[in-house]
Amino acid sequence: MNCFRYFGFKSLDEVDRLTIKEYVMLCEAEKYKQVDKQKDIALNAWLTFVASAKKKVGKNLKPVYPTFESFFDYAKELKKLKGENISDLKEKYKALQERLNHVSTHD
Repeated sequence: MNCFRYFGFKSLDEVDRLTIKEYVMLCEAEKYKQVDKQKDIALNAWLTFVASAKKKVGKNLKPVYPTFESFFDYAKELKKLKGENISDLKEKYKALQERLNHVSTHD
């Protein structure tokens, strides 16, 4: 289902030709795309918000979020995703390999 939903596959033949390694890479790429989308949405929200968000400092008004990074830490999100990918993908790959080994020994 993911192949059709996220990767733009149009036929089952395309899915059948896909290796496990390719599938895992496509899944990882999709996660990065999602973080990039979140960044774009956050940037749009920040640009809208920063135009009016101010805090009083003494007699002056200053922006609540002086930089985009203080609003959305893109590098932190990528680092978090990378850490998740390494551990999660290793476990998923191991489980997939075990299932494939189990299937091939019972054929």
